[in-house]
Amino acid sequence: MAPRRRDDMEFGATELALAAQRFGDDRAAGWFAEAADWATSYLDGDGRGSLGIADVSAMAHADLAPHLDGEIRDRLAEDLRGHLRDAVTFAEKDPFGSGVAYWSWDSVPKTFGLVLTEAYYRRLTGDQEFTAFAGRQRGWALGANPWGRSFVIGAGTRSLDCPSHAIANLTGQSPVGAVVNGPNAAEQFKELNTFPTMRACPSDGSNALAEFDGAGARFLDHAGAWASAEVAIDFTSTALLAFALSAH
Repeated sequence: MAPRRRDDMEFGATELALAAQRFGDDRAAGWFAEAADWATSYLDGDGRGSLGIADVSAMAHADLAPHLDGEIRDRLAEDLRGHLRDAVTFAEKDPFGSGVAYWSWDSVPKTFGLVLTEAYYRRLTGDQEFTAFAGRQRGWALGANPWGRSFVIGAGTRSLDCPSHAIANLTGQSPVGAVVNGPNAAEQFKELNTFPTMRACPSDGSNALAEFDGAGARFLDHAGAWASAEVAIDFTSTALLAFALSAH
């Protein structure tokens, strides 16, 4: 099985086991065992990644580990720690302290994924080594970034004005709380998703944030800039969970 599917199987088996345990279903132990097998296969593979749209291993590890003992539990905790340690190393080399490559896809959900991973790791181990780092990453997504924009609409001091969202474009009302992809590789903006009946946003079609682009990255606040300003449910759900766990 492809490495990026093993995390899904681990997560699915874990959630089945937890549901069975809660309702007294005698299949719980078997599903926990299957989840542990998938977790081991994931850890031994070469396709491991940080929490985001394509990898839910952190969520699976956090739910599964409390029900395991010995080496496998320690390995799950260490995998969470490893993702955070790698992100810290990455951020130390970035002038704005970002733990993700914001010149690539899904930089904002991946940033919230780091916030989530830290919360899961801290809940599992009690270790607060990365708590301040997670706070800085949350701040990056909310405006402490080169463009000075929050990528959560309506949150922070200043968020984007022109989301790539059909209803928002028709009504002129931005979907408050929605999350966008954020910055992306500059080459992704050669063609914008525009059409004759679209309400121009910004009205003059300009890129007011162009001077802040750099490192091959661009953030374009434009209704046609789907590569940076498109609203997505999966982006938003990741952020909502990150905020919920942070508040808790």
